[in-house]
Amino acid sequence: MNNAQKIKNVSERSERTNSFSDFQNFGNEFYSEKSKQTDYQNSLYNMVLYGTSSFNKKELTKMKPSKVKHIENLNRQAQLELNLLKQERLIAFTNKIFGIFTNSKLAHDLIDMYSEPSGYSYQVNKLHVKDLKIAKSDIEERLIEAGVLPESYQLSI
Repeated sequence: MNNAQKIKNVSERSERTNSFSDFQNFGNEFYSEKSKQTDYQNSLYNMVLYGTSSFNKKELTKMKPSKVKHIENLNRQAQLELNLLKQERLIAFTNKIFGIFTNSKLAHDLIDMYSEPSGYSYQVNKLHVKDLKIAKSDIEERLIEAGVLPESYQLSI
């Protein structure tokens, strides 16, 4: 094998053969739940959770400014509800841990002081939903209860 063939083999091994979209598809298949939703429900869910970033620039330029503002408000409400849901799950988990220390006054005080997430809505919980074992259905139920997603959203699930 001559030097040119060796260089070609090295470049073939170092070049990426899969595109980023292939990786994304594999990642979504591997890590996410199978969705039983219609395309409309998926687009509504994405619009509420991801806001205007779920649209491409062409779609955004065609939208009325009032619709863009409405989408941003829905996204803000959804993010607040998601943050509160994450905090509730985190508090439930930490309360289980502190509950182990039955004789500790500090553990009981921490449970009493931090068992309600309502006063901490301004703090952003940066833990991932998968780490907190929050399923997509849990998020959907919470958003329907909060009025961010319409009641008719769950009819075809």
